[in-house]
Amino acid sequence: MKPVWNPMKKTITSTLHPLLAAAALALGALSAQAATVNFSGVTDSGALTGAAFSGSFSYADPAPDDGSVLLDSFTLDFDGFTYTLLGEDMPSQAYFLGGQFIGVDYADADSFSTGVALTAGFLELSEAFFSYTPARGDAGYGSFTEFTRVPEPGSAALLLAGLGLLGAARRRQA
Repeated sequence: MKPVWNPMKKTITSTLHPLLAAAALALGALSAQAATVNFSGVTDSGALTGAAFSGSFSYADPAPDDGSVLLDSFTLDFDGFTYTLLGEDMPSQAYFLGGQFIGVDYADADSFSTGVALTAGFLELSEAFFSYTPARGDAGYGSFTEFTRVPEPGSAALLLAGLGLLGAARRRQA
């Protein structure tokens, strides 16, 4: 960074200040993006033991350190059906404790012949579970095998733009 003397104000300023500010804004905008999470699991009890389930959801990020945030989108594929926010029985939410994701609450008991629910953990993600109630047969539970956060394309573009601005600022320094 090359300092510039301003004799009128009797101060030294940087010629790169606008570029660095733009880079900081671009990088700061990353926190206003949506977080998308893919999940999967398998049922381990009930009439549909061994059946796989999978889906995804998104929420506004940054999420709270403690508490919940409403889901912006949700899909769950199970037993030949796709469940979404349109069929939810109550507002679906992602939960956090100490800044850590501990699960999602979602319930749809009446859209299809099999009612489903995802329940967040009480203190940690390993306590989260899936449950289902078929029209015929025993109800059951399932365990999650994966929760994977997916980078948003907009986040990656903003990150690259911010890094490009920082690179341009470094080149001007030399």
